Amino acid sequence: TGTGMLSGTTDNGNGTYKATLTAPSSAGSATVTATLGGTAVGTAVGASSCVVTFTPSGGPITIQAETGVLSGATPPTVDSNQAGYHGTGFVNLQTTTSTVTLNNVSGNGGGAKILGIRYALGVAASRTVNLIVNGATQAITFVTTTTWTNWQTLNVNITLNNNTANTIAFTTTGQDSGNIDEITIPATSGGQLVQVVVVTKVMA
Repeated sequence: TGTGMLSGTTDNGNGTYKATLTAPSSAGSATVTATLGGTAVGTAVGASSCVVTFTPSGGPITIQAETGVLSGATPPTVDSNQAGYHGTGFVNLQTTTSTVTLNNVSGNGGGAKILGIRYALGVAASRTVNLIVNGATQAITFVTTTTWTNWQTLNVNITLNNNTANTIAFTTTGQDSGNIDEITIPATSGGQLVQVVVVTKVMA
């Protein structure tokens, strides 16, 4: 009940049963209950235990920039003096060889993606930095957002591996940068969050 639609139940033939909960990518909540042989899960006759497992797939993934590794000749700082950021702060890259690296990033299905970079730039002139994805470098340009508290999203085409071994980094090459708040990797398809519910019956 609540957010989403729950499919019918499929008997996997190995003591497990599967149903799929499909929900929009917007925030919400859903309550799932299950019965086995007419008895509520957890008290089913002939079962020593019943486990419900949720496996997320396909929803957008957002990563806070301040969780990255800060490095370089002049490492970035994590600041919180400009309102409107998400998480615990934002990354303030410095002018000279200043890098923030996000490791073990999920490819969310892999392939071509549009990376959303939430940033703010409170000066009139644009600023260009390098975006490095799994070793591939491209220059990206942050245009002014008018004020440091006006956060906007820059969309950039990238390619990710279909695993959690992706690396995404931002580095300066002699000029300053916009403040980087977070990155978002879009849904695999359709902008939906799919949960697979597996109920396992373990015989006593």
